[in-house]
Amino acid sequence: MRKHFHFTTPESGQDFCVTGSLIAAALLVGVAANLLRIVWVLS
Repeated sequence: MRKHFHFTTPESGQDFCVTGSLIAAALLVGVAANLLRIVWVLS
């Protein structure tokens, strides 16, 4: 897969990279929120 830092690609590739990094950030936030919720409930 392409790395998120390749901004010298064509427009479609650039949009794909930006969208991919946004999706990855959203997934990381969701996972972190779930982990915090589990820790909060268990503690």
